[in-house]
Amino acid sequence: MDLETGIPAPEPVNERDPTTKLGQVRAIPLGQSAFFPAREGERRLWQAAAANVARKDGGKLTTRAVVKNGIEGIRIWRLA
Repeated sequence: MDLETGIPAPEPVNERDPTTKLGQVRAIPLGQSAFFPAREGERRLWQAAAANVARKDGGKLTTRAVVKNGIEGIRIWRLA
């Protein structure tokens, strides 16, 4: 908790937690891709998660907005 403002400190993010965007992107095997349903605003969050994983783990991730079976989303490829 911040003693000056009384605002509780944010909980640390477990980057391997499969319920978070970071954890889901990190779980994509090398050479594979995954589709995540997302609208425009949420696609930016997925892109940020992919950039974060690429920066921390090395390697390259590519993202593309796609429509699969009528559902808007993002496809993320994890390249070696």
